[in-house]
Amino acid sequence: MREQMFELIRRQRSCVLATTLDDRPHCSLMGYLADPEAGRIHLVTLPGTRKYRNLQANPHCSLLIDDRGGADRGRTRALTVEGRCTTVSDGERAAILARRLEAAHPHLAGLLHHPDRVILEVAVRRLILLDGPEDAYVETFS
Repeated sequence: MREQMFELIRRQRSCVLATTLDDRPHCSLMGYLADPEAGRIHLVTLPGTRKYRNLQANPHCSLLIDDRGGADRGRTRALTVEGRCTTVSDGERAAILARRLEAAHPHLAGLLHHPDRVILEVAVRRLILLDGPEDAYVETFS
C-alpha cells in the first residue's frame, strides 16, 4: 500500500495545504512537485500570505491529495500527508526547484519569478490513505 500512496503523490500535481495558527485552521489550494521518492513535497508562496505566516509560527501541516479527476469516479482515493514544513534557504537549490516547479506548473511562472517568492519543502512524516469511504491505511516515517 505504501507504493500506491507514493504513486498518488507523484501522479497528482495539486493539493490542499492545511495550516494553523492560534487554533485557527487555514486551507490553500496549491500546485506542488514531489521528489522522485515522494518523501519531500515542494510548493511556492509569498512571505506576506497567511499560509506562510502560519507555517513560520507552526511548521506542522497537512496536505490533501486526491484522485477525483481520475478515470474511475466511483472509487475516489484521498491521501492526507502530514509533515513538517521548512523554507528552502539554499539559493541555488531554490532556483533549481523553482525551475522544476515552473516546468510542472507553467501557470505559476509569475509567482515563481517573483523576487520575494519562497520555496517550501514539506518533509513527509505520515500518510493516511482513504480508499473509498471505509478503507483506511496508515504509514508513518521517522
